Amino acid sequence: MSTRKQNHILSLLNFKFLDTAVLNHGLDPFKWHPVVNKQARNLSLRVEFNGSVKLIIPPHAELSEIKSFVRENLDWIAKSRAYYASRIKNHDLLPREIFLRATNSVVKVIYSQCSKDRTPYWGQDEDNLYLRAPIINQDLCWPLLKDWLKLTARNTLRKQLNDLAKKVNLTPKKLQIRLQKSRWGSCSSLATISLNAALMLRPLDEVDYVIIHELCHLKHMNHSSKFWKMVSVYSPQYKRFDHSLNEAWKDMPYWLL
Repeated sequence: MSTRKQNHILSLLNFKFLDTAVLNHGLDPFKWHPVVNKQARNLSLRVEFNGSVKLIIPPHAELSEIKSFVRENLDWIAKSRAYYASRIKNHDLLPREIFLRATNSVVKVIYSQCSKDRTPYWGQDEDNLYLRAPIINQDLCWPLLKDWLKLTARNTLRKQLNDLAKKVNLTPKKLQIRLQKSRWGSCSSLATISLNAALMLRPLDEVDYVIIHELCHLKHMNHSSKFWKMVSVYSPQYKRFDHSLNEAWKDMPYWLL
């Protein structure tokens, strides 16, 4: 699909595809995000916690195919959005405590207002995380929480990676700490391992499994039987950890999503 055709399809989806059927399912224009992904092989949908819907479109997809796919999944979209809406009502969007399961520690979060001309910032002592912003809301405080978690994760996950690298006898060239919505870790062909800072909210044995998984990719850049055999040597319960981590996305705090 040419770039011109991709842009044409995206414009049609953005401005003309929100027909009666879609609108009746509560899918308003501001929460509809079609994206052409050159690496995607199939059409796929993802509903975010705030009710927005991301449609991943492979380059070869035709407009008629896309429309049919979305209409077939409208009920699923509506149920997913209702699920997230019900969770938000009973969820603390500005946490007062954060349990870092990876280090078995609890951090108290203390919010306070600063002058309107100050940039929001955070500080920390041994037990408390201090967030200061002109207005105490999720728009200003969530980025602070994320920045804090990434820095905290950098220290803890780097130590775990170094210890396990000696055990596996494989060392990456570089470590990156990110916050991702669908991946716990990754390993590039350049031997760079990326780990999700959200691992700090998971038990240490699951953290170790993710790190071992990515270290094994330094030798096997695939998910072949040889790869899994190597993983099982260093993490015999990897199947259980893999299942737990897949389920964990459902319970992630909203400030991380």
